Amino acid sequence: MKNAIPNQFNDHTRQLLEALGNSINGIIIIDHQLPDDPIIYCNPVFTEMTGYKAEEILGRNCRFLQGELREQEGRFKILEALQQGKECTVELLNFRKDGSSFQNEIFISPIRNNEGQVTHFIGIQNKSLSFQKQKDDFINSASHELKTPVTSLKAVLQLLRQFENDPDKQMPPGLISQANKSVEKVESLIEDLLNTAKYRDGQLQLDKSKFDLAKLIHDCCPHIRFEGKYNIVMQGDVQLEVYADPKRINQVIENLISNARKFAPAAQNIKVSLTHNAEFARVFVMDQGPGIPKDEQQHVFERYYKANVSSQQFGGMGLGLFISREIILLHGGEIGVESEPGLGTSFWFTLPIN
Repeated sequence: MKNAIPNQFNDHTRQLLEALGNSINGIIIIDHQLPDDPIIYCNPVFTEMTGYKAEEILGRNCRFLQGELREQEGRFKILEALQQGKECTVELLNFRKDGSSFQNEIFISPIRNNEGQVTHFIGIQNKSLSFQKQKDDFINSASHELKTPVTSLKAVLQLLRQFENDPDKQMPPGLISQANKSVEKVESLIEDLLNTAKYRDGQLQLDKSKFDLAKLIHDCCPHIRFEGKYNIVMQGDVQLEVYADPKRINQVIENLISNARKFAPAAQNIKVSLTHNAEFARVFVMDQGPGIPKDEQQHVFERYYKANVSSQQFGGMGLGLFISREIILLHGGEIGVESEPGLGTSFWFTLPIN
């Protein structure tokens, strides 16, 4: 990708900017001598990180990338650095052109002329947070995603243990099959964890077929039925068929139903509603939990996002909902959430019928 280097720079400066273009970090240069501190240079990594083209960035203030910053302390540090001409390093939330967000670390430093006056600022953005933060996010997300199939496998093994000393006892059908499914699920999730970039970039391959959506929903969460505490109650068009990848849609539904159980542990019934129009099927998974505040709802599908509410029940939100979103979008459908604090939450998605 060619570097965005304005023509007014001399040859020496252009050579320096060519070198910056080869950096592994995102880099911008801000002209502090012009009103509103416009960006006058950005390297290819920065455009890749943000999803904007260079011509969409140059001339604009860097605030347009920051969206609704929740890290007010970081925002204050950046403004203070620009006003007082000093260095700062902060972790903050930025927004890509497509509306998705990413957290990163940015280092801002002033550039001074021979008289000591600040003429420019350089901003260097790391692609990710600190190694420790990145590691913690990965561990938390992996634990959340792997818990469902491991719980299912554990339930099957507990039932099989009853037959260990009584070989003549009749074994319920399907236990070994369910154990194999759980192992396959773990394998699939490990693959997903190692290939999350494919979801984001739309490189995931789908194996589509026509299948009975209600049957898939009925079969998808045996670990919940094994517990004997919850019922999955389906309503609406239970004869509905869709054209999609059943393995991937099973993954989406398992995640939404498991979340409904986790967020509303006292509710016995998890409601799943099926509706459709001429082109799309719509699936609702409804719980009776505490609900999600409106300012959090737009972020719950972001990778590694943790809802900022007092209840620890929402701590597991992260990779599961991110992957679910990417799977549905890749099918040409939509996914969303409707919630009112104290009245529960309804996650929904659509799929093409044909």
